[in-house]
Amino acid sequence: MDVTEEVRMLAKLDGSKLRQRWQDLVGSPAPGVSPKLLRLALAYRNRPVVTAEISL
Repeated sequence: MDVTEEVRMLAKLDGSKLRQRWQDLVGSPAPGVSPKLLRLALAYRNRPVVTAEISL
């Protein structure tokens, strides 16, 4: 699933399903935060990591 699809899917999940998604991805219980913050944390965690090579 690409990042855009993941964010759209997260937007549709309620609090209990977000906590389950966290458990599935991270392997530990979700932190005790609001669904909105948990959604943001999951989206941030799944962001693509961009690296750049710097030539000197």
